[in-house]
Amino acid sequence: MQQTVVDLIRRKPRLREGLRVLLTSLSIYRQGSKDDVVIFSCRRGGSTWLMEMIGASPRVRFVNEPFIPGLVLKRGLPTGLEEVLPPDLRKVVHVALDAEEAYRHHLTNVRATNVRGPYSPLAPQYHLMADRRVLKVVHATGIADWIVGQQLRLKPVFLVRHPIATALSMARSGIALRAQANLRHPDFRNRHLGHELTSFAWDVLDRGSDVERFVLEWCLDNVVPYRTWLASPERWSFVTYEELMLNAGPSLERLGGELDLPVTARMTQLAGLPSASTSIQRRESLAASHAPDWLLHWRENVAQSLEKRAFEIVDRFGIRLYEPGRTVASDDFLHFRDTPRV
Repeated sequence: MQQTVVDLIRRKPRLREGLRVLLTSLSIYRQGSKDDVVIFSCRRGGSTWLMEMIGASPRVRFVNEPFIPGLVLKRGLPTGLEEVLPPDLRKVVHVALDAEEAYRHHLTNVRATNVRGPYSPLAPQYHLMADRRVLKVVHATGIADWIVGQQLRLKPVFLVRHPIATALSMARSGIALRAQANLRHPDFRNRHLGHELTSFAWDVLDRGSDVERFVLEWCLDNVVPYRTWLASPERWSFVTYEELMLNAGPSLERLGGELDLPVTARMTQLAGLPSASTSIQRRESLAASHAPDWLLHWRENVAQSLEKRAFEIVDRFGIRLYEPGRTVASDDFLHFRDTPRV
């Protein structure tokens, strides 16, 4: 019954977002002694799932994407793409010097982001009293280096999922392809791509298949947090979606230790459940399958030629997390020996 009501609310955006604002306004937040957590991830990469798990920890309020295009527009945060792309195709990929204070205020002022919390008072993530936040960032991964460099009391987490699995999920979900936001912003191109990589990306966007275009999106969304994490891994927590799925208990314990976060029984339980962003039919399918079977399912419909082309795109960006022929990350990026190498 509870899940039926939640599903009904999810299907009605005006009701859902109205409840989100109301419930968050009724709760009380006072920043405590622990740093907030910020998750950087590509869309359809498991970020809602991880955010909900962390948000189920006592006194932790989640912020479900503070840079969603509509909120960025409402708050008047400049993106540099206002004259180039419509709002629904923009991302935040650069912070101009004269906009830095506005962006810092947006991240640190609880009132600026308090409309992005849970929308169900029955959810384990809803807390009347909170003293810590977990922020999910998928629309502004291009400024991960800027956010981490601002000393805003944010503990960064880099969550990544296999590029082909993510691309297929994007295509299946019908979400908008927004790679142009990265490629059309001169500051992002100059800082993170250069002329040759930009030309290569435009070629993929113009001539590639739908899956190849979404693999490009995966690269553009992950390249900045990937490089920033590699430059100072001691400051970050790193999680792969597949290992979190296959080895949930140890993965949560490790993450909890790094984030100074108590791992509760409810969090462990949620590790075996799909997130609220997963469709009803998809949740039922996942509930009836074992994690290894489900993680491998996408490979059945991917030809070797497509996998080869996808990794040619990923390799051009220098992201060395995954390799052809397997679903989980390369051994160097797994944390546990008993994680199945599938």
